[in-house]
Amino acid sequence: VQNSDLNAPVITVDGTHSFIAPDITLTTPNAMITYGTRHGRMPGFNDWYGMQLDVGFGKKLPVNASIIGGAQISSAVPFDLAWNSSWREMYFFGQLPARPQVGDTYTIHVVYLDSSSEDFTLPVKAVLDSFAMPIYPVGNTGLDSTQPLFAWSIPTPAPSGYYGYQIRVSINNGSTIWEPNNDLLPTQLSVGYNSDGKASQTLVAGTRYYWTIVVADALGNQAQYQSNFTPQSSGPYINTSNGFSPATGSAGTSVTIFGSGFSGSPVVSFGGVQAA
Repeated sequence: VQNSDLNAPVITVDGTHSFIAPDITLTTPNAMITYGTRHGRMPGFNDWYGMQLDVGFGKKLPVNASIIGGAQISSAVPFDLAWNSSWREMYFFGQLPARPQVGDTYTIHVVYLDSSSEDFTLPVKAVLDSFAMPIYPVGNTGLDSTQPLFAWSIPTPAPSGYYGYQIRVSINNGSTIWEPNNDLLPTQLSVGYNSDGKASQTLVAGTRYYWTIVVADALGNQAQYQSNFTPQSSGPYINTSNGFSPATGSAGTSVTIFGSGFSGSPVVSFGGVQAA
């Protein structure tokens, strides 16, 4: 059980025991503010860090919001937040020159429709270093990757408390072509492209695509790992429905791979470990 913006508190019910929920007082502030750190990684590049802030309506309607102070951005303030018409809120995302520290603070000045205003001081609560690692598709891939089943590994160590996954697919110019609205549960380690029918385009062979798997905790912090893949017009193709037999097994288990286009001496890896 959690509130809709993925922020704490979170109540976990195991389903096997009687449970009496604690008393929680739900309050409505004048403005709903969510924020969190961003830690990004891409092979061949240095890690980057950032901060995202979102300001939405509560009991009052914000008409302007700006950052008036904060670690690593003090020289650039005040900084007005932009308007996000899709989410009907104001937001800010900025990369930081160095890793944010727990306890760093950011101050947001919010002006409401009734001309009143309010300042919010937001402390950094965590910076995630636990990445979910892309498994497939990565690099030059078979024609089946024009309709791929994206797969990733569990972050190690997993973030403490609740966390979930988000996925984003983009093209060379950085435009996002698919990003499901719903967060994926921590037990889900794969999802098919355009499974919600909302992708803006189909994937075609010979085009490089980028996909980012995001680990998001209950406090709004994220660790984002970006990889890329290029579907090939020919080459190995693994059946997407029954490509492996058995589907699971311990180290040393013999696995049969069903597909086409295998030739020469292909290299096969499971979880990043080359098969014998």
